[in-house]
Amino acid sequence: MSCSTGLLASDYAFWCAECQEMLYPFTGTAVAHNGGVGTSVLMVSKFMARMHRQLMLWGYYGYKGLCGKYPMPVMKKSQYRLQMTYPIPETKSCKSIGQTEATWQAGREFPVNGEDFCYLILRKDEDLTYHSRNQLSIESVTVLFQA
Repeated sequence: MSCSTGLLASDYAFWCAECQEMLYPFTGTAVAHNGGVGTSVLMVSKFMARMHRQLMLWGYYGYKGLCGKYPMPVMKKSQYRLQMTYPIPETKSCKSIGQTEATWQAGREFPVNGEDFCYLILRKDEDLTYHSRNQLSIESVTVLFQA
């Protein structure tokens, strides 16, 4: 049983997205298609991990993040939360990277209109100079992936 099944993202296992699959290689493909929702969450995770490796996304969380952003070439999964916005919005909670989609994917993938997925990416921010401690801020607008 992975840590993400218990709602916790494991930063020590940086090479995998827990319940989804492996984050490496950073290509836009999945080894096994385990449903549209699970595969789209994996693609978002791979995309963000690749952006960290290319230093396009930085770290804001933890002791180093108290005074601002810092280079983070290996993504810290506990820094992010994902929230589905399309086709059926997830309004009850945000999901951590690698958390099992078995509890919330039912009815979210359906023919024609329900095959594209958008996610809101939330970033945990501990910058004491601008925000209150442990505030979740929006990392980017919705990201569209087609399964």
